[in-house]
Amino acid sequence: MNTSDAFAAHSSADSVSHTNKAVVIGSGFGGLAIALRLLSDGWNVELLERHGDLGGRARVFHLDGVAFDAGPTVITAPFLFEELFERFGEKFDQHVTLLPVEPFYRMDYSDGSYFDYKSTTDEIMAEIERLAPGTSKRYNDFLTATEKMYQRGFVDLAEQPFTKVTDMLKVLPDLVRLRADKSLYSFVSRFLTTNACGARSPYLPCWSVDTHFVLPHCMA
Repeated sequence: MNTSDAFAAHSSADSVSHTNKAVVIGSGFGGLAIALRLLSDGWNVELLERHGDLGGRARVFHLDGVAFDAGPTVITAPFLFEELFERFGEKFDQHVTLLPVEPFYRMDYSDGSYFDYKSTTDEIMAEIERLAPGTSKRYNDFLTATEKMYQRGFVDLAEQPFTKVTDMLKVLPDLVRLRADKSLYSFVSRFLTTNACGARSPYLPCWSVDTHFVLPHCMA
């Protein structure tokens, strides 16, 4: 039985235990994950997508004969995919082969320089030092600060629903302690010299320059 057959088996009339029907709008990673979780729990699920294929920002589209990735190029939390497959009695690695990417990606700057975002701390520090000499030693401080955000924002709260204002008020002290009001740019500036910050900063990947100044750093 292939993956599609396994999912289809759960959508048959015999497997649907709920009389309620769920409609999920959008087939990005989030929409697909919600739809699959509901389906595995016996819901009758309808998934709506305006494009002709699934995936959202993870989809591949073609233009003039050239294939483009719409969004993500690396998977940083494969265990989340594994959990979805397990819900249908399937093994993720029996259907999908993850390949290492090195570097994760390259950032090209308007002055002709570039930054290769690599997989180890030492390699990243070497790239930072090459691009902005004298600043790489602050990278460990940066990792220590972001680890606290990761622990609270992802590990502790990722599966906690926020359906009421009081749910958010409960974590407000943590947001204040982590200075979630600070923009991504302001937060990164604590660890970089002026000359290494801004558009050339290796700490600010994947976001437009304007977004650096308004996006709360805990969201990045």
